[in-house]
Amino acid sequence: MADVESQVRPQTEITTAAGRRSWFAPGLILFLFACMAAGQALLLPLFEGADEPDNLLFVRFLAEEGRLTEPVLEPSYELEQLGRGHMPPLWFLTLVPVFKATGCSNWQATPTLNPNFYRRNTAQVDSADDVESILSEAGSRLNFRHGRDEAAGGAAPKLAFFAMRMTTVVWALLALWSAWRSALVLTGGSRQHSIWLLGLAASVPQFMHLSGSITMDPMLAAWGGLCAWAALEWCAGDGEPGGWAFLAGATAGLAALTKLNGLVLVPACVGAGIIAYRAGRSFQRPALFCAAGFALFAGPYYLWGWFESGHPLWSWHYQQISPFHNPSESVPSVWDMHGISIFTLSMFLTWLGDFGWTAVWFPLSVLIPVFLLTCAGGAGLLTIWFCGRRENAADSSARSKLSGAFRWCPSIVLLALGLALALNWGELASSQWGRAGWSRWATLACFGLLSAWIGWKLLSKAEAQAPSAPGSARAHAATFRPAALAFLGQAAVLIMAAEVYFNLHFAQPQARHLYPFYTVLVLALGAGLLHWNLLRVTVVGQVLLCCTSFGLVTTHMRPAGWNQNPIWSATDLGRKARPERSKDEVCEVAWIDEEALRVVSGYEAPAFRWQVEPEAGYDFLLSTGGPGMHHRPWLENGWVWRSLRDFGLEPRGELELPPSFWAEVEVGMSLFVQVLRLGPDGRANGSSSLLQLRRGPH
Repeated sequence: MADVESQVRPQTEITTAAGRRSWFAPGLILFLFACMAAGQALLLPLFEGADEPDNLLFVRFLAEEGRLTEPVLEPSYELEQLGRGHMPPLWFLTLVPVFKATGCSNWQATPTLNPNFYRRNTAQVDSADDVESILSEAGSRLNFRHGRDEAAGGAAPKLAFFAMRMTTVVWALLALWSAWRSALVLTGGSRQHSIWLLGLAASVPQFMHLSGSITMDPMLAAWGGLCAWAALEWCAGDGEPGGWAFLAGATAGLAALTKLNGLVLVPACVGAGIIAYRAGRSFQRPALFCAAGFALFAGPYYLWGWFESGHPLWSWHYQQISPFHNPSESVPSVWDMHGISIFTLSMFLTWLGDFGWTAVWFPLSVLIPVFLLTCAGGAGLLTIWFCGRRENAADSSARSKLSGAFRWCPSIVLLALGLALALNWGELASSQWGRAGWSRWATLACFGLLSAWIGWKLLSKAEAQAPSAPGSARAHAATFRPAALAFLGQAAVLIMAAEVYFNLHFAQPQARHLYPFYTVLVLALGAGLLHWNLLRVTVVGQVLLCCTSFGLVTTHMRPAGWNQNPIWSATDLGRKARPERSKDEVCEVAWIDEEALRVVSGYEAPAFRWQVEPEAGYDFLLSTGGPGMHHRPWLENGWVWRSLRDFGLEPRGELELPPSFWAEVEVGMSLFVQVLRLGPDGRANGSSSLLQLRRGPH
């Protein structure tokens, strides 16, 4: 017995050590990605992540109301105020415990729009010099104004934001882990290829940046990645397809509960079943398992919405008729070459890196070379699919050679289209970025170098005669499982067609819309880059861009003095209204002509005056509505305390209400106003009495 144990122990130790080594490289990639995403979460100012205010508002609604919004087919006050109330709720619900645990209920979000934000000033500017002047202004890339509440390192809102942003990192790591597992299936278990494919997925700067903000897109990428992994195992793996089909349907259902475009995974699963059937696997039983998984997770929510509203996709319908989501009912430009150039530029820019509120980007000198590499990846995938059989065929007849020549057409067309688009991007970019600093000759030079590399690879006798060894950095069609390649190809085409269809209704080209298929797109491009032996170069380049992105965000979104003005505040913590004061309590701020403001009649807006101290700052709060002081903007009769920041004013001693606001105040409505005195840190250290006035008849 001792001899047997002595023989088994070394073998067990060898197996354990090999297992640890097998996880070291992917584990290191995930760890480094988590560190960089956490760095983005710390670096990004509050609410400067895309859609963070609306996302946080819907989380607050779920936390305070304890219910979902009512599905309707006509605009409702509740949904119009919430912004995100029509969306599937899964991601928002997962943030509710974090929202409560971090004390977010103790403060309200009060971000103030920055009038100098470049997108508000460049829309009507045609001159490249004027555009450059706007972009060069400090703080022009910030969507909101920021104050000293963000200068304090341990402020409660900052800690809460970081905690909620870190939950996004967790979902991003799950998405990358699923990409690793999918890569192993695609490459037939090749660890070397799979590690580089994982590196490609982890080094996309935009994905890294979004993983450090409060957004549902990394969760969507996680469910989509798990669905892709299960679908690849279903149609190209070695195990029982029934369980994988169920997992594919279940994760597709979870994606559909996260965002409406998760539903595009459903036809992708159907495609996986067809591919599996053509590969010799059973169809009916796995297809039923897949449908059962989707129905189990997504069925109750969508059936409830259908029953309540009378429409199976009420969210999609509401987005089309909502004044908030579709104010101008605009349709994108005609899809000529110019329109396609705009669409592809926006899509690729937001895929590679367009940080904050699409406000910070890489220059054209970076964008175009990476775009051409991406086109090469797509051409490589087409080459693998259409030409792989021809390269291994023994028939050398003239007809066979002619057929093989035609198989190159899709790859050539894709590369030519990529060059044509890249040549147009310089002119398009100048209208938004000023002088592009990148000529068409530079684009042609990059394309020429890339074409020369591809041509050299095609003419290489070593590649033409024999496939590479499994451990080689090169790859041929034989390296990848054909059924897996077929799934990736059809899924990639499917999500791009869905994005085009979406933009026929809403002019919002955003690469985030593709994130249910993030794993699919990365692996498809990675396979093509492997074919040309360009994957390593692309990964190294993207890692450098990820590092560079920190400098870009710091320069443009944290300029000198960006958070030093005590007037502005991202939240009302430290400057809440103080409506209840004892009779004997002395007010620190005194009104002037207080009695004259009790009832205001006529068309002229009232003017408020108060005594000021030389060194103090002041904030002006205004509210309308019922007897409670509770900020619930999704309720029509709730109290909403509005700050002078909403009017873009910094008054000292007097303020006249904007006429546009006064015109909306109905006769008989009560207004409540209060002035807060601010200390050097931006927090309130005194207040006036609560002044109540009523709008009289004209």
